[in-house]
Amino acid sequence: MTASDTSPNRPDSGLDANTILPRLDRLPVWPYPKIVLWMVGIGYFFAFFDVGNMAPVLPVVTTALSTTTETAALALSLNLVGFVVGALGLAYLSDLRGRRTGLFLAVVFVAGGSLVSGVAGDINTLIIARFIVGVGTGTAIATVTTYAAEIAPAALRGRYTALATVIGFSGGSVVPFIALVIVPNFSWGWRILLAFPLVAALTLPWILRKVPESPRWLMAQGRIEEAEAVVAAAERHAASRHSGTLPPIVPVPPEPESGQSPFRVLMGRTYRPRVLLLLVIWTLFYFANYGFTGLTITFLTKGAGFSLSWSLVFGIIISVGAVAGGLAAASIIDRFERKHLLMTVAGVFTVAAVTIALAPSVVPLVLASMTIGLCLSMFSSVGYTLSAEQFPTRGRSVALAATEGVGHLGGAIAPPVLLATFSAGGFSVPFLVIGGALICVIALLPMTRATRGRSLSQIDV
Repeated sequence: MTASDTSPNRPDSGLDANTILPRLDRLPVWPYPKIVLWMVGIGYFFAFFDVGNMAPVLPVVTTALSTTTETAALALSLNLVGFVVGALGLAYLSDLRGRRTGLFLAVVFVAGGSLVSGVAGDINTLIIARFIVGVGTGTAIATVTTYAAEIAPAALRGRYTALATVIGFSGGSVVPFIALVIVPNFSWGWRILLAFPLVAALTLPWILRKVPESPRWLMAQGRIEEAEAVVAAAERHAASRHSGTLPPIVPVPPEPESGQSPFRVLMGRTYRPRVLLLLVIWTLFYFANYGFTGLTITFLTKGAGFSLSWSLVFGIIISVGAVAGGLAAASIIDRFERKHLLMTVAGVFTVAAVTIALAPSVVPLVLASMTIGLCLSMFSSVGYTLSAEQFPTRGRSVALAATEGVGHLGGAIAPPVLLATFSAGGFSVPFLVIGGALICVIALLPMTRATRGRSLSQIDV
C-alpha cells in the first residue's frame, strides 16, 4: 500500500458516501490495532465461559442448595431465557445507539449477574442471577457478532469473526479445567466458577477508549464524517502492515437510511423469510448444543456409571476440541461457502452423537467428545458469520437477536425434553434425539443466501 492510496487529497478518500465502505472492504489485512480484536474476543470469552459454567456445577448445586436436578436445571433454562431477553432488548439499543453501547451493556449485565450467582443462598436467587447473566450473554453474542462482521474487510470477514470466536471458546474451554480442580474438592468451588465472569468488568474502560464505532453503523445513521474517519484510520494502520498495490475502489451505494425501527425493517417482505429460516435453524442447533453440553455430565454420572471426575474429564476433552474447531474454522471459512461448511459440520456432529448413544464406553466417548467439541465451535463460528451477513446494518443486531438469540429457546427446552427422554428410554435416547434435530438443520441450510467474499452492502440489498 502506498501513501497515495490513502492521501486525503485523492477523490476516493474524501466524503463520497459511495466509496467509504468499499475502501474498507478492499483492505487485505486486519486494519486495526490488535487490542480491537482482543476486546471483541473478550466479549465472546466471558459469554462462552458463562455458557459452559453451569453444567459442571449442576450435580453439586442440587446438594448445596437442597433442591432437585429438575429445579436446578431451571437455572440453565432461565439463563437461556435471559439470553433471549437480552439479545432482543439490549441488541435493539445496539442498533439504535451503536455497537460500543451494546458491548458496554453486555459486560455490565454479565459481571453483575455473575456476582449474584456466586453469593446466592438459595435456588431461587441463583435462578434469577442466571437470568441476569443470560441477558448480558445474549447481548454480547449478538453485538460482538455484528460488530466483528461490520468492521472487517469483506475478504477477511469470516476469518476474523472466527478468530474472535476462538477467544470465546477459550473461555468455555477453561471451565472444565477449573471445575475439575475446585468443584469436586471444595464445597464453595461452584460459587467461584459461577462468579468468575465478574472479571469482565475490568474490560469496560478499554471498550470505551480503544474500540472504534462500526463504520457501517455510522453510515447507516448518516454520520458520514465519523465513518470516514474510522475508515481512514483503518487505512493508515493497514498501510503500516501491507506495502502492496490495492485493488481499485468499486463504488457501492450505501444502504438507504430508514425511518423505520429495526423490528419493522426485519419484518418486511425482504427479510422476514430470512429471520424465520435462521430462527428455526438456530433453535434446532441450540437444542442439540445445550442438550449435549448441559446434560451429558449428568447422563454419564446417572445413566452410564461414570464418576463426576471422569465426566468432567470428558468436558475437558470437548473444550479442547472446541478451541481446535474455532482455529480450523478461521483457516477455512473464507475458502468455502458458509452454508456448505455448516452442513458438513452438522453431519459430523450427528454421527458423533449417535456414536455416544450406541457405544457409551471410554474410547468412543473420548473420540466422539473431541469431535463434538470441534463441531460446536465450527458451527458457531461459521453460523454467526453467515447470520450476520444475511441482514442490513440498520437491523443487524436485532436480526442476530431474533434468530441466533431467540434460537436459544431451543437450548432452554432441551433440559426438560431430554431429561424426560432419559427417564423414559435410558442413556441412549437423548443422544438420538439430538441427532434428529441436527438432521433437520442440514435440510434447512441450503435455503440460506450465499455470502462468501461479498460486500455486506451488496448482500443487504
